[in-house]
Amino acid sequence: MVITLVDGSIKTTNAMRDFVHHRLSAALGRFGDRIPRVEIRITDENGPRGGVDKLCRVTANIAGAGPLTIEKRAGDFYEAIARAINAVKQNVARRVSRRGKR
Repeated sequence: MVITLVDGSIKTTNAMRDFVHHRLSAALGRFGDRIPRVEIRITDENGPRGGVDKLCRVTANIAGAGPLTIEKRAGDFYEAIARAINAVKQNVARRVSRRGKR
């Protein structure tokens, strides 16, 4: 599984990269052979104005099932990342189990 972290409106830090790689590996490691590529984009929609405007968009390409894109917003980058990865994990598990039943 190749993980690509794309800078959106903000520059990602090494800590963010480490956090993303750790969380994705833990969440999707068991599906690694079915997910060749995952792209994560993190943006700050309102800039310095603040609010619940940190957006994390995760796109996972699932072999045989196509791409899955999830977006989550939060007041903190790490929270947005964690929410998005958790949602991707649940959706990938659902898609993979459906394909296994067919």
